[in-house]
Order: sequence, then C-alpha cells, then structure tokens
Amino acid sequence: MLIILNTKRAVQILYDFLKEQISEDIELVQLTTYMCAAHRLDVIEALKSKLHSKKIICISTQLIEAGVDISFEMVVRSLSGLDSIAQAAGRCNRNGELTEGKVYVINYDEENTNQLVDIRKGKSASKAVFDYDIKDILSEQALDLYYTQYYWNRY
Repeated sequence: MLIILNTKRAVQILYDFLKEQISEDIELVQLTTYMCAAHRLDVIEALKSKLHSKKIICISTQLIEAGVDISFEMVVRSLSGLDSIAQAAGRCNRNGELTEGKVYVINYDEENTNQLVDIRKGKSASKAVFDYDIKDILSEQALDLYYTQYYWNRY
C-alpha cells in the first residue's frame, strides 16, 4: 500500500502512529524530502525489489508521484488537485500485474496546508468535481471542471 500525504509533517505523524500499531510482518517505510536524494533513491530501489514478496506500507509526500516507476496494489491519496491524484493513481497497478488496482482519495483534515497555496486551491477545485458526482474523475468533463474551478478561484 502507498499512502501519499500533502505535507512532510503529516507523513511523519502517520508513520510514527503506524509504527506502534502494525504487526512485525509488515514493513513500514516513509519517503519525504527530509531525506537526501541518494537515500530516497536507495529506499525506492529497495521497495521495488520487495513489493511482490513482502507486505509494505509506504507513506510518502508527492515526491513519489512523478518519475518513479513503481507499482503498488493500493494507493491512498490525501485530497489534492486532480493532476496530483492522477499522478498518484499512476503508482497503482502501474504494470498491469493485477486485474484491478484500488485508489482511494481521503480528506485528511489534520494536514495543515494553509501555507501551500497550490495544494489548497487544488483541493478546493477537486472538491467541486467530487460534488458534481462525476464517475470518472479523469474524464475530459471532470478535468475541464477541475481546471475551470482551479483557475477561477485562484485569481
């Protein structure tokens, strides 16, 4: 499972909480820009080699969304812009090894995104799309609505 949150602090809090809750047969990993780039790459390579042989929960910031060729059975993404949600979904069943992957979007209220204008505006625009109850959130209709809301509310 991959869990993507919007802030490094939220990743750390969830990691610390889960570390005390999960069983020993599950490996818990965190990825944030608190780690140097070389360390992050080492962790990602280790994840790739273990994903099909071990139960893993990886908690990350959005750094894993683009440019990382890795595939999880399930992705949980904290509410953000539809572009970020689409990138996160690209980490689920990426190589088609399963008949179906599962992607969930959650509204993690404990995240403080007050200083993160782009994420805050993206969340608001995504909520507008979800309020319209569009079934395919990556459809042309959904993306048109998202970007209209994103830019309309931005200025």
